Amino acid sequence: PLSEDIVRQHRFLQAAMSTWLETYTASLETLQRTTRSPLSLGIPLLRIFHTMVSIQVATMLSTSETCFDEFTSAFTSILAQAVEIYRKASEIHHRSFSNDGRITGFSFTIDIGTIPPLSYVALKCRVPWLRRQAIALLLAAPHREGIWDGVVIAHNTQKVITLEENGFFDHLNLEFDCRPFDPPVEKHQQDLAQVPCLPERSRFRHVKVI
Repeated sequence: PLSEDIVRQHRFLQAAMSTWLETYTASLETLQRTTRSPLSLGIPLLRIFHTMVSIQVATMLSTSETCFDEFTSAFTSILAQAVEIYRKASEIHHRSFSNDGRITGFSFTIDIGTIPPLSYVALKCRVPWLRRQAIALLLAAPHREGIWDGVVIAHNTQKVITLEENGFFDHLNLEFDCRPFDPPVEKHQQDLAQVPCLPERSRFRHVKVI
């Protein structure tokens, strides 16, 4: 059983996440009005990180990787918010925004941006088309954020997906690959019910790149 201290800390984190979101929502209109481009991209980025950390807090006490199956809506939200950030960034920097090519101009930043949440979706969301869209987004706007290299991470997470799934969905004969900037969908064109959940035994809990 969990100690009272662990449970108390978990409740504190959950309350802190709720308080942060309330403050963010109340401040959003002012932030959008007073923040100039390109700094305005940081506003929706904060929301993406809140979504990601909310999943982490909600699942931190679980010992099963299947707990992430309850957060498909949150993973979908991260992807949708990332697509919108790339769209806005393209407008600010006068770059083309299309599924037919890469977004150029995003080379390096010392700040942390979309790479961590997109890699988190690719690793922890086991809905086949959503995790593939996360990888497609990493490859569509290749850049670095500090020590994070989006292309390297995309290839590493693709390897994890290949090892986890190991042909598990092949019998369905469904096409799971997604174009990066299409609106992410929680339900595939086919009924989600016919796509089985990846078994617990197939899922990696921790991934390290050496």
